[in-house]
Amino acid sequence: MTENPLGEYFRKPSIYIELPSKGKFYKQPPNLSADGELAVFGMTARDELVLKNPDALLNGEGIIEVFKSVVPDIKNPGEIPTPDYNSILLAMRVASYGKNMDYMVTCPECSNVDTVTFDLHAILASHTILEDEYIAELESGIKVSIKPTTLHMQNRIALRTLEQSRLLEVLNEDSDTEVKLKKFSQAFKTLANITFDIVLDGIVHVQLPDGEIVENHAHITEWLNNITKSQYNIVNEVIEKINNTGVNNEFHHVCSACSADIDQNMMFDPSSFFG
Repeated sequence: MTENPLGEYFRKPSIYIELPSKGKFYKQPPNLSADGELAVFGMTARDELVLKNPDALLNGEGIIEVFKSVVPDIKNPGEIPTPDYNSILLAMRVASYGKNMDYMVTCPECSNVDTVTFDLHAILASHTILEDEYIAELESGIKVSIKPTTLHMQNRIALRTLEQSRLLEVLNEDSDTEVKLKKFSQAFKTLANITFDIVLDGIVHVQLPDGEIVENHAHITEWLNNITKSQYNIVNEVIEKINNTGVNNEFHHVCSACSADIDQNMMFDPSSFFG
C-alpha cells in the first residue's frame, strides 16, 4: 500500500496523562509511554459530531467510538475503569479545547448562575492512584477480590436506568391503577437489579477461608444472592471506594449574588462536557 504523503501532518498526541489505574485492571493493558503515561489526541471533527448524537451517547456506542480515536493505545475502551474514564474525559477536553473550562454553577439559595473557570491541568495533576488490589473481608473469613466498574458496565447501567425512568414517566399517565402498580413494581425491581449487577461485575474472585479460589461466575452470582445485607454492603462499599478514586470532582464556590457557600461535584457527562 502506498504511504500517504500527508501522514506527517496527521494529528499528534496533545497531552500525556498518568492513569489512576496505572494500566492495572485491564484484560488488555493499554500501551503506555516509557514514563508510564497514556497519549491523548485531540478530537477530530467527526468525533465532535458523534458526541452531539444523543442516541449514540445513550447506548454507549458514541463514547466508545470517540475513545478509540483519542486514546488508540487502549485497545478495548469498554474495559476502561471508572477512575481512568474521568481522567481521560478531562484530558480529551484539554487536548481539544485547552486547559481552561467554564462551568455553570446555579446557586440553590437565589438561583443565580455563575460561570466558574477551572484549570483542568491542575485537576488532572491532583488525582489519586488506585492500589494494586482491593479485598473486601467478611466476618466469615471469606475474602472478595474487587475491581473497578468498567465503562462497558457504566453504559449498560445508564441505558437501563434511562429505560426505566421513561417507563415510570409513561406509567404516571396510565389510568389503570392495578396495571400501574404491577409495572411500577417491575420497574423498581429492575432498578434494584442494576445495583446488584454493579456489585457482581466488580467481583474478580472469592477466596474461601481454606484458601480455595472461586471464579465461576454462576457460583459467585448464587452466593451474592444468598449473603446478608451487611455482607453485601461491605463488598459494595469497597467498589464505591475504588470508583471514587482518581480525579477529585468536588469544588467550593461562593455565589456572586447572595454570597451563599456552594459545595458541588463537577459532572463528567460527555453530552454537556464538550458542548
